[in-house]
Amino acid sequence: MNRKLYNILLGLFGTAVWLFFALAYQGHLHFTEGNQIFLFTGSFAKETILDRGGLANYLAAFLTQFYYYSFLGGFVIALTCVLTALGISRFSRSESVLPLSMVIPGLYAVMMLDGNWVLVGLVGICCAVWIAVLVSKLPFIPRLVVAVLIACPVWHFLLRAKFFEYMVAPDAAYACIVAGTALVCVASHYIRLERQKAVEVILYVIVFAGMSFGAYERFDKLDEEIHRYEYMVRVRDWDGILEYAEGRKPSSPVSTNAINLALEMKGRLADEMFLHYQNGLRSLVNFEERKISSEVLFLTGFVNEALHVAFEDMAGNPNRSRGVCHLTRLAEYGAVGNRSKALNAKYLEILDKTLFYRNFKPDTSLVSPDMEPSDDFFFNPEDFGSMLKTLACQRPGNQRVRDYYAASLLLQKDLLSFGEQFADTDPMPRHYKEAMGLVKVYKGEAPDTNLAQYIQAYDAARGNESRLRRFSGTYWYYANFR
Repeated sequence: MNRKLYNILLGLFGTAVWLFFALAYQGHLHFTEGNQIFLFTGSFAKETILDRGGLANYLAAFLTQFYYYSFLGGFVIALTCVLTALGISRFSRSESVLPLSMVIPGLYAVMMLDGNWVLVGLVGICCAVWIAVLVSKLPFIPRLVVAVLIACPVWHFLLRAKFFEYMVAPDAAYACIVAGTALVCVASHYIRLERQKAVEVILYVIVFAGMSFGAYERFDKLDEEIHRYEYMVRVRDWDGILEYAEGRKPSSPVSTNAINLALEMKGRLADEMFLHYQNGLRSLVNFEERKISSEVLFLTGFVNEALHVAFEDMAGNPNRSRGVCHLTRLAEYGAVGNRSKALNAKYLEILDKTLFYRNFKPDTSLVSPDMEPSDDFFFNPEDFGSMLKTLACQRPGNQRVRDYYAASLLLQKDLLSFGEQFADTDPMPRHYKEAMGLVKVYKGEAPDTNLAQYIQAYDAARGNESRLRRFSGTYWYYANFR
């Protein structure tokens, strides 16, 4: 009966892990998948396996590519957790201590809520546990000989997992989990509690309560939001970005960058921009976040700068490895104007050896050469507004850069320049009308009806922001309170 209960609860544990990662943490799964690559080539296998923790890294890279679909990614993590627990449970002589087998996979699943902890460590532990299970079936003397012979290879190729370079003390932290795995296996083998249902129930409660509390404490809502926006920008799911942003206040510049880019690509930036939270020029682009900033640059016509940022992002990738998201972006950016055909062919050749990107084709319809600068100029990311102005002047037919230039003036509250540059826009979008209304008031002209109502409400509220929330979707509200 105890083994039957264990199987049921282990199934529930695996299901919970699966659904949590597939639904609540899908942004992290896509981030991890995009920053790694698995190639179906002998050279990739040899290069990976012969490195430190190579076999675990190879197997983990193979499994991580299935994060391409979040429901498959969650299933992969859950399956690895369940297999690890089943392996540890083979050492239990007493069914009352079976709950201990879930401690290590549960702990590692919780640790994976920090993006620095990836699947490779759990894969290494799972393989090592099952090797130990097989060795334990041998008689004592052969078991001892085999254990001595395989100890070093198992440690080097499975348990010396290579984590991200910027992870804090990865070797020490992971070594503690490996030691904990060995301790749980030994404890399960030697602790004998017959017919101790109360102890079993208490252990199950402690294990599940501990995992629930750990997940609650380590769930990083902000980080998950950033990764979701990054992924949707990468796949250019503009409708998905706007749907996800509905009723949700952006909590970082990355969120605002993604929302504004989606609005522009749907042709709604000048009408709906200030329906969402904005905070200065960083709302358009934040160069500290290279993944989204490269897309903003590319889609507005700064193709050379987008390539430069994409290269920097790949160079800064953990362990300096190539990721599929880097290769797809570089191939697509380089396809505009037929830049470096040989290099693009190399990127596509690499992608052809992957599972999910073998049919990737750059979309050359998004940006045309006549959207790029006609004359060279020094690009200064610290003065992005001036860069937009320069490109808008060189390429007046580039509507995206004109929209971004107008947005930059509004965000910087430079209404004088805005009035000079965009007073003749026809038809005039909503936020342009609101800004032009302020320009006219500053010139001494009478406000229109809507602006007059806002001014009256502002005077009545004596500048109290909370009493003017009904105007929060207007440029006037932004001009006064942001």
